Amino acid sequence: MLRALVTGGFLILAAIILSISFLFGVDTGTGNLLINLGTEIIGIVLTVAIVEWFFERRRLLNRGRQLAWDALHAVGHAVWIWQGGPREMDTDEVLGILDAVGEKDPLPDFTEGLMLGIGTRSRRLLNDDQAPVLALPGLANGLGHLARLIRHRDPSLEKQERRHFGVAGRSVSLEGGGGAWEE
Repeated sequence: MLRALVTGGFLILAAIILSISFLFGVDTGTGNLLINLGTEIIGIVLTVAIVEWFFERRRLLNRGRQLAWDALHAVGHAVWIWQGGPREMDTDEVLGILDAVGEKDPLPDFTEGLMLGIGTRSRRLLNDDQAPVLALPGLANGLGHLARLIRHRDPSLEKQERRHFGVAGRSVSLEGGGGAWEE
């Protein structure tokens, strides 16, 4: 926003200078000087605006790539915890493992929490970091798929405890001193 105001301000200044040059007459020395000054200001403003646009575009693409890598590593980590295998896997290996997952494969609470976290972060990125997400082709689509991991919601007390603590049966006692762990 500030860039647009500064650019617009300098372009208005150049237009004013060019208008004044015509009042003096373009054949006079002052008019000629003002025409040259006005056109130089326009040239500088346009050059700086274009270069700045390229820098901003590069910054958004770099941020989008970093978000994509972070999401990919989070999925790889969750798949490694869930299914095992080598700690460092290529994307093809992660996809192959996910394709081999069946309906009867157990999904422990901790791993479910990891998946929910990935879905929540993906939804947050889609809502809060739209410029870098949209700058990188395909990232919005990928994050949209990951955001679907949060679609299954269960607000029951047991599920809330499992999502928070990672294990069932752990709760905080609010009686007699509050904050003591019960197993």
